[in-house]
Amino acid sequence: MTQAEKMGVKEGNFDVRGQTTPTVVAPAVNLKELAAKGEAVYEQLKERLEKEHYGKFIAIEPESSDYEIADRSIGAFLRLKERWRIASATAVASSSAIC
Repeated sequence: MTQAEKMGVKEGNFDVRGQTTPTVVAPAVNLKELAAKGEAVYEQLKERLEKEHYGKFIAIEPESSDYEIADRSIGAFLRLKERWRIASATAVASSSAIC
């Protein structure tokens, strides 16, 4: 059995127009490790961010240490997602209030 079959993905998936869509299998992600990397990035930035952006939210791309800040967590996440073309939410480590 292929990894795609284990995940319930069958060849020939169809979109709303009835056209076949490609099968995509995302790599396994260790969420605890990903979150730990995001927390480590935040700890490095914490002092400055708390002074300049108190009460805002931050989304962190842990592999690059890139981040976005916004008034709402979804705003920070979506801007970071767009910049990195992240296909999955699991690619972003955290979205935490800066307080």
